[in-house]
Amino acid sequence: MIPSPEIKELALGDYLKIITKRSWIVVLCLAIGIAGVILYSAANSNIFATEVIVELRKSPLKLLNPSETPLTPEQLMREDYQAKKGLFQSQTIIERVTKKLSFSISPAALLSIIDIVPVENSNIVFVKAQGTNPQEITEIANTLVNELIQQEIEINSTVAEYGVGRLEDQISDTLTKLKQSEKELSGFIKNNGDMVEQDEAYQRLKKQRIMLEEVIVAESSRFGDKHQKIISLKKQMGQLSADFAEAAEERNKIRDLVSEYEVLKQQSGTLKSLYEELTWRSEQLDAAGGLVVSDIKVLDYARVPDKPIPAMPFKRKMYTIFVSLFLGILLAFYLENQDKSLKTSEEVEFYTKLPFLGYVPNAGGFRDKEKCLVSNSSPQSLIAEAFRNIKVSLLFASSDEEPVDTIIVTSSLPKEGKTLAASNLAITFAHGGEKTLIIDADLRGGKLAEMFDVKSKKGLSEILKGKAKLEEVVTDTKIENLSVLPSGTHIPNSADVLSSDAFKKAMTELKKTYKKIIIDVPAIMPFTDFMFWAHESDLLLLVVKAGSTQLDVIKEAKAKFDNKISFKGAVLNKAAVESDMKYYEHYFKTVTKKIKKKNKKETGKK
Repeated sequence: MIPSPEIKELALGDYLKIITKRSWIVVLCLAIGIAGVILYSAANSNIFATEVIVELRKSPLKLLNPSETPLTPEQLMREDYQAKKGLFQSQTIIERVTKKLSFSISPAALLSIIDIVPVENSNIVFVKAQGTNPQEITEIANTLVNELIQQEIEINSTVAEYGVGRLEDQISDTLTKLKQSEKELSGFIKNNGDMVEQDEAYQRLKKQRIMLEEVIVAESSRFGDKHQKIISLKKQMGQLSADFAEAAEERNKIRDLVSEYEVLKQQSGTLKSLYEELTWRSEQLDAAGGLVVSDIKVLDYARVPDKPIPAMPFKRKMYTIFVSLFLGILLAFYLENQDKSLKTSEEVEFYTKLPFLGYVPNAGGFRDKEKCLVSNSSPQSLIAEAFRNIKVSLLFASSDEEPVDTIIVTSSLPKEGKTLAASNLAITFAHGGEKTLIIDADLRGGKLAEMFDVKSKKGLSEILKGKAKLEEVVTDTKIENLSVLPSGTHIPNSADVLSSDAFKKAMTELKKTYKKIIIDVPAIMPFTDFMFWAHESDLLLLVVKAGSTQLDVIKEAKAKFDNKISFKGAVLNKAAVESDMKYYEHYFKTVTKKIKKKNKKETGKK
């Protein structure tokens, strides 16, 4: 779990610890990335590639329809470019290519081999082909382009033939309309000669007036308004303005005739321009029809490749490996964030609001009795020292007014190390000279009898049922000052006997006899036994398995005992040894080896 900022601000070292902790994920993702690169390279190691470079040109046959608005060259090119891209992979051209090839191939397989790659902001297109046979892919690429060119020539020939006939009809019709328009304009001029001369005079004076105004403005900025030349020009302007006003007045009297004249003149001019354009297009079409060419020009034909292409470029390989490594690190942080288990004393105190009383280092599994009772078998070990530290914390939690003599040791869930903690804590108190009793309160399957080599089958369950007395079942162990009360015969429903008067009476007698009583109580979440023991105890010690017990489970367990007992605390089992504890770990191992060696020598002498 990534700690809250209130606990600790993560530094670079903390991030490195997270990556190191979940290094297997990072290594796995990296291995998958490398394996993917290797497999892809192996699968594509015999792939050849070739290409044809073609240029898409605009066709002069685009100029056939005069009824459409003429397109700019850029628009013509773009229109052709998009259309030709589709032609390269059209069903018609693919079928033509499959028939022309010297070998048999399906249209679908052919399409999977070719790839059309346009050059951005250009009319250049690369027709690429890839496959395992270099001769075949070369033939495919070249045949595809050749067949497309042939198809374009056939289409353009048809268009040219159609266009010639259509343009001839349009030219003939336009010429007839032009002759009629010129006839009407000529007749109008003949019947209204004076009006035409007046209009021409008006237009001439208008142009002269505009030109003179421009000259006056230009010369005024050069010589100034009071210069003799400017004065002369303004005098000319006055006379020209008077003549223009007179011409305009005369023209206004024949305004209707002038409007009719301008319409006839404009109509004649438009038809004349259209006739000239159609004539030019006819000439272009005749030229195109005489030598029909394709809109596609081959700049470079495909050549047979002599070696396969790299399965994956080096940069892409490095990119793939880097992405795999990055995803591994990202996944490591994600899993760390999703992991809600507690691992440090700070996390225990912050999230559970329980006083932290100590931790038990991770020393591997405890499968035999010697390792389980490590505080007795290896008193100089780091784990034994950890239990002594927990003992000191418990002593500080005690006072003369409220002594901590009866201690419940439990956990949220089974298999979190509560029995190990309870037995070693009892040994630690016994080593301190205090008469100590450890009670196996797990009436469903306690294991303390086996750990301490208790042969008797009777135990706590027999006392609670009234079938045995305390002195009959409490057994002294080989450890000085330490006795054990085993669980006895297993009872499925322990609540029946724990609620009896015999339970309270037994606890009263035991408290009078022993200075310290350590009770190994079943886990809180599956069972309710701790509720009966809580009333007879001074402190509840919750064992948290580092990196395993989830926070929500701990909180749920804590909610059950919060109001049942005043004093409580937590210990962290299987905690990682911090770097500053490495020296002490080495020290304890060295001392333990020396003690064992000394005992071996003394045993040999005897």
